[in-house]
Formats: sequence, structure tokens, C-alpha cells
Amino acid sequence: MDSVDLRTETLAALRRWAATDRSTLVAAAWRAGNRNVSELARTAGVGRDAIYADLRAKGIDPTSREEPAATIKAAVLPIPGWRHPHLLAVAEAGLPYGTRYDYTVAPFSGQEPEPELPDEWRGIHPSDGNGPRSWERSAQRHSEIELVRRAWARSHFTFQVGQLLTARQYPYRAPAEDWQAYVEARETLRAAYSALDTTPDNMWRSALLHTVDAQGPARHAAEQWDQRAAAFAKLDHWLLRQLGESEHPTHAIRDAAAEHGIDTSAWLIEDHYDYSEGFTSMMPAAEEIEEIVKKGDERVRRVAALTDAGHRQPNA
Repeated sequence: MDSVDLRTETLAALRRWAATDRSTLVAAAWRAGNRNVSELARTAGVGRDAIYADLRAKGIDPTSREEPAATIKAAVLPIPGWRHPHLLAVAEAGLPYGTRYDYTVAPFSGQEPEPELPDEWRGIHPSDGNGPRSWERSAQRHSEIELVRRAWARSHFTFQVGQLLTARQYPYRAPAEDWQAYVEARETLRAAYSALDTTPDNMWRSALLHTVDAQGPARHAAEQWDQRAAAFAKLDHWLLRQLGESEHPTHAIRDAAAEHGIDTSAWLIEDHYDYSEGFTSMMPAAEEIEEIVKKGDERVRRVAALTDAGHRQPNA
């Protein structure tokens, strides 16, 4: 069940129909929560005094701070005009300040095409009637299709995550295998540098070669994983654009993958822009490997410098 905020819609209706029935539309906007008299006046194209008069004409005291008691009663709306097939029910709840619409939407598989309003229903339709109430029917349709579209987007996202999780690419590995290959190569590189701490002096040259040998496979595995992660990040960015910041899940990929039985909580998947040219010079996994190499090589150089300095000290 979702709710549609009518504050924006009532302001839009006031802007469009102010010359027809201004006082009714001003009262509707006020009851929907638009309590800024100056904003109402600008929207209606009149002065503040006219707004005060409109409100009082509809039994509203604009100076009162008391909240009226809530009298909520829900009734299933009739079906005027067009309804998307996945919209099972619409209930209207009368609130102190306007109306809230609650919806029940049938689940999507994620494979359906994106829901859209038919062209003939995009604006005011002849069946909507005439006058200031027709905007409500048109706005209602747009609210409903937006709700259905967001429900579809969530399901489509989950379906597409499933497709990515099973997609195989050279060398014919699934993402989980690419991630494991990256982790193993990364840890091998770390272990090579760590092994220097316990390597005897006469074995250091050989141990240093191990660090060099481990860099190539680690960089290759990082490149492979970054390609995988970029696809997931791009899909997550798509969902963000569909739902907006407020509705976008914090762990959308992890949650969707869990529905397919795969735990991705440890996977290195950053923001979409971290994989986009022009926004980053190095992708996340590649950057992680280069940081290991940078710190490891810097430590080797410091040890070498200290050792060299010790060798150059004059005999006592």
C-alpha cells in the first residue's frame, strides 16, 4: 500500500483552474497541507487578502493553529476511465486536510514492458467531464501509473540483477566466480608483501620477485571484477533514477541478489560514477590493488634505504 501526496497536485489545479472556482481550489490546497498564504496567492495570481477571503468563505480560519480531529473513512473508488491491469484496488481515505489514496498493486515478474499511460489518457479526457474537477481525474491517472511504474521498476530491477548474476563471460565464469578470483589474487598479493617480514636476508631477492609476480594476476582479476561491478552499479543507478533518493533502497543490489539466493554483501560494488569515464581515473578494484602495491613498495624502499645506510656506516 502506498500513499500519494496531493499537495503538489492541488497547487497545480489551483494554477490551472483559479479563474473557474478559485475558493474551492484554495480550500483544497489548504486542506492538502499547503499553508503558505503567499505561495497560494502567487499560484492563484491574486493578493493575500483574496486568499484569506477564499479560506473563510469555505469555513477555514487561516489564523487558527488548532488541528481538526481526524475523521478517516475509507471507501473503494469507482473505476473512472482507464486503470492499469496491475492496479487491483484504490481506496480513498478522507483526512482532515484533503484525501489520501491507498493502492493495492499486483506483483510484477520484472519481465513486463514499462507501464505507460495510453496516449489518449495522458491529458484531460472527455470522460473526465469539464471544470475544475476534471484535473483530479487526470492527476489521479498519472499518480496511479507512477505508482505502478515504481512497483514495476523494483521487480524489473530484481529480475535484471538475476540476469547479471547468471551471466557468464570470458573465461566462462559467473560473477561469483569472478569475485572469488579477485579475492584470491588480492590476498595472494597481500601475502607476498607480508611474507617479506619473515624472509631471511639471503632470501629477500626471491621474496621480492614473488611480490612482482603477484601484481599482474591481481591487476587482471581487478579489471575483470570492475567490469562486472560496473554492470551492477549501472543497474542500481537506473533504479535510483526510477524511484528517487527517498525510495531507493540502501542495499538494493544485495537485497535483490538475496532473492536469487546469492550473498553479495562482501562484493566490492561502488557508485555508478566510480566506473564512469570522466568521473574517475581508476575503478575501485583496480584502485584497491594499486594501493596494496603502493604501500608494499614504499615499505620495501624504506627498508632498503635503512639497510643501505647501515652498510655505509664507517667501522667503529
